[in-house]
Amino acid sequence: KYEKQLEESEQRLADLQMQIMDPALASDYTKLMELEEQKKLATSMELKALQSQINPHFLFNTLSTIAALAHEEQAPLSEDLILRLSNFFRYSLESDEKIVALGREIGLLRDYMELQETRYGDRITMEVHADPALSDVPVPKFILQPLVENAIIHGLKECGGLVRVRTFRGHRGITIMVTDNGCGFCPQQSGGTTAHHSVGLDNIRERICLLYTSDAADE
Repeated sequence: KYEKQLEESEQRLADLQMQIMDPALASDYTKLMELEEQKKLATSMELKALQSQINPHFLFNTLSTIAALAHEEQAPLSEDLILRLSNFFRYSLESDEKIVALGREIGLLRDYMELQETRYGDRITMEVHADPALSDVPVPKFILQPLVENAIIHGLKECGGLVRVRTFRGHRGITIMVTDNGCGFCPQQSGGTTAHHSVGLDNIRERICLLYTSDAADE
């Protein structure tokens, strides 16, 4: 009780000092306090950033260890799948890269589809027709995998089918096309409306708008 009263008295004294202090000094004091708060916030954010990096790296290292064990136990399929999953996490951890070569996106997509084909068996397959001449073309990172995932979830998950990915240079520029022959999207899944909200697709559209033009994103 007495400690609380002492704290309140000290706070009132500090407020009184601020009132009688020269306005210029009071402004400097306020700026100093704000600077201290910003330093504390920056330290806290750095710690959180470090913590967010530790867990993914731990998972990646653990997967690499499991893959090595699978190799020793002569389990080639398990080893291959674990390595593909490790590649996926490695690619995700390279957070500083916002633009990558299209060839790297195709490589990640092959790893992703190998994992999905193992899960769904022959029900879902993928074809990739990529122009080798476009392998070094810079594109936003993670632009292909969400498109294929969207095709699987909303077109192929229930009835199966084929996902086809094409990259080619046309008269209007470079085209990246993802299509599927699945059963399509059911309106009842979105409450009976034909409009469907996809976070992944919205994210891709926004990033393309930032990097290129709105016309390219709309297409």
